[in-house]
Amino acid sequence: MSKKNLLIVAALLVIIAVFVQLYSKKSKRSGDSPVGNALASAELADTSDEIVIEKNQTTIHLKKNGDEWTITEKNDFPVDTQKLVSLLENVTSSRIAALVSNDKSRLAHFNLLTKTEPNSTDKTTGTMLAFRSNGKILFSMVAGRNRYSASSNSKRGSRPDGTYIRMGLKEVVYLVKENLSFETNPDEWMRTVLLSVDDVQVKSVRFESPLSRFLLTREDSKASLKPADLSGSEQTDTETVERVLEELKSFKIENAYLINSASEDGLKLNSEIAVTAFDGSNFNFQILVKTEKGGLIKGDDKEKKTYFAKVLTAASTTNASDWQVLDDLGKKWLFKLESWQAETWLKPRKDFLKSKVKP
Repeated sequence: MSKKNLLIVAALLVIIAVFVQLYSKKSKRSGDSPVGNALASAELADTSDEIVIEKNQTTIHLKKNGDEWTITEKNDFPVDTQKLVSLLENVTSSRIAALVSNDKSRLAHFNLLTKTEPNSTDKTTGTMLAFRSNGKILFSMVAGRNRYSASSNSKRGSRPDGTYIRMGLKEVVYLVKENLSFETNPDEWMRTVLLSVDDVQVKSVRFESPLSRFLLTREDSKASLKPADLSGSEQTDTETVERVLEELKSFKIENAYLINSASEDGLKLNSEIAVTAFDGSNFNFQILVKTEKGGLIKGDDKEKKTYFAKVLTAASTTNASDWQVLDDLGKKWLFKLESWQAETWLKPRKDFLKSKVKP
């Protein structure tokens, strides 16, 4: 081979080598990029035993105790399962849409600093989310401010259209198209529906108060629940009975407070309710009321009433876990109710009746 041809071959080999090197680097960069990936793997649901959410000076810990998730900052009150599932779905289904910035000086602009980083303030810090197992971090991220998109309708203004995030503590800003928000108020994580009793399971409901004592009952699940000992001139108000059954189908609370002398101070017993199911399960509770004088505003003399449920027993003949959990919670907690909920359980017998229409 001539010297000229050797030089040509050598030049071609150099060009090929450079091309291969550049292609390899490009492939490596593409493979390392998290753009398009989910924030976290679905395995987090099975491998995590603690979730930590932190924003400025507020931190909340959700911990797995056996099969139950509880809120450390709420004296181990049970977590709302649906909200936990929603959190897991957010981090395992949301995908990184784009790399926004590699400039660490821009973290503050996107509200993505952590509280321990220099120059962090309440306005520049994000919400840190971490999943742990035996104290080891399996996954962490920081959620910052939302991206806003202008609406085509000038009267509607802009709307949130994605969230700027950091993966772990990497000084890189990414964008996800979902509007992510991680709650740090422990009350917002509480399980609020404590018991669900299907209406066909309810055999009887007994009401006892200083002014009234009566029983709603039926012989079988196909019959209608109605006041016992109806006279010939009395007729059941089915709408009022249905409201009782609806409340039992979703026995819901507004908040919970540990039982102690202070929490029970000033509470007055208004009614005691005993619910019996056809299988022998029973749920007994009291409605307590706390009455406070009107506000500081002159002329505001209206009393304020706050209602609570005190669970006495919740016993299931089938060993249903939710009944047992409620029975255990009732030994430690008072449950605050909305006024309209309490009023359902404070109705006298006459409110469950209506006059028969004369022919």
